[in-house]
Amino acid sequence: MNAWVVVVVAIAVVVVAGLLLWVLFRPTPAKKSDPRLSVVPDAEPLAAPDNRAKKKTPAAKPKPSVDVPENTSSTRWVGALIDKHPDEAAAVLKRWIQEK
Repeated sequence: MNAWVVVVVAIAVVVVAGLLLWVLFRPTPAKKSDPRLSVVPDAEPLAAPDNRAKKKTPAAKPKPSVDVPENTSSTRWVGALIDKHPDEAAAVLKRWIQEK
C-alpha cells in the first residue's frame, strides 16, 4: 500500500511542477490596441490672425442665488428658487420635457 502512495504523490508532484512551468513560461498574448485611441485627426493649418476689432461679448448673467437656511430640505430650497425665478424655472422644465 505504501508503494501506491509514493506513486500517487510522485504523479501529483509531476503534475503540479508541469502546471507551474506552463504558467511561468507560456507566451503572453498580444494586447489588442483600441482602434479609437490610435486614430489621430489630420492637423489643420492655423488660420492667419484677424487684426480687425471685435465686438465685446456681453457679460454673462449672474447665476440665480436663493438665501435658504442650511437646515432646509431640498424641496423647500427648489421651491424658493422657483418662486424667485419663475421664468427660468419654466424654461428649464420645458427643455427637460423636450429632451425626454
